[in-house]
Amino acid sequence: MHLRSVILSLLVLASLAACSSTGRLGEFQFNQKRVVFRSIAETPAMSASVHVNDPAPGATPWTAVASVLLSIAGSAAADEGVQNTVNTSGVAALLSEGLESSMLERFHITPMSDGDGEADFIVETRLHNVELTADPGGVFLHLEASQVLFDWRDLSEIYDQDFDEHIALRFNGVGIDPAVASVIGVISAVQLLSMDEKEIQDAVLATAREAGHVFADDFVRAVAHSR
Repeated sequence: MHLRSVILSLLVLASLAACSSTGRLGEFQFNQKRVVFRSIAETPAMSASVHVNDPAPGATPWTAVASVLLSIAGSAAADEGVQNTVNTSGVAALLSEGLESSMLERFHITPMSDGDGEADFIVETRLHNVELTADPGGVFLHLEASQVLFDWRDLSEIYDQDFDEHIALRFNGVGIDPAVASVIGVISAVQLLSMDEKEIQDAVLATAREAGHVFADDFVRAVAHSR
């Protein structure tokens, strides 16, 4: 039993050591530091999906049929319509810019790029997945991303955070047949399928910019809690 307790204690210590690299914010000061910002898109294209509930009670036959058709063909049509319309590297860059602007405002940092010379920190933003979705609750941008803060001197990890959120899409209204609005969820699906390329680009980039600020707020709160 004694040996077993020792082994368990060693496992706990090993686990704590493995987690300590992401909780070191309290060891560093960020005021007037030089920070290199990198953004990487790991996904080459944006995907899309449509989810439509069963027709609402009392729906007209036309809207009931529309609901069924959108349920069957909506995802394929949406995916074909939005793929390659948005540069995913641009989305990743906007997520990075959110933290850059926040650190510039709060800590008066000097933003840098790779190759600019010596720095104090590196912030690496990775976009893992981006998807445009429509469901009964609305039209959303689903973003999966991560940010890691490194010590520039030895590339040791100081802090990391993951982001996996559905954010309501910001876009101007598109033409919708009033008859469709009586079916729960169909209005959202039609909005998504009715957007042209420019509307998709503008909406996704505006929403990604907002997500970047949310990402940044999480980091600032983590710094405050570490003090």
